[in-house]
Amino acid sequence: MASIAVIDIRAAPDIDDATKAMLGVSANIWNAGVVLGAASETWRDIDLTTARGTVHVNGELGGEGVGGDVMCHPLEPLAWWANAVAKRGEPVSAGMIGITGSLVAPKFLSPGDHAIVSVDGLGDAVLDVE
Repeated sequence: MASIAVIDIRAAPDIDDATKAMLGVSANIWNAGVVLGAASETWRDIDLTTARGTVHVNGELGGEGVGGDVMCHPLEPLAWWANAVAKRGEPVSAGMIGITGSLVAPKFLSPGDHAIVSVDGLGDAVLDVE
């Protein structure tokens, strides 16, 4: 399914957006939630490596990429995560959701913004910021 990762950046207000993005990626601790699109029953029929994804913010294209931009295949981070938690004795169970990575650079949204992430064959995830 398409998704939007919601990050909570509690950095000093005078840090520029590029530095905030790098801090978020390197620290990987600002996950505040995720917005999920509808589940796809036919995802196995999609070439996830070449599936194109876009983000639009307030109707303007904010970025685009393909599934292969995520560790060469978007299921690679999922396999890494499953193996990592299994080593700790925490099995992956049916129904768990793993977020595999972004096809675009992080976008910083403000109240009133409307964001849509679309992935070919998977559909959309929509976020309205209040």
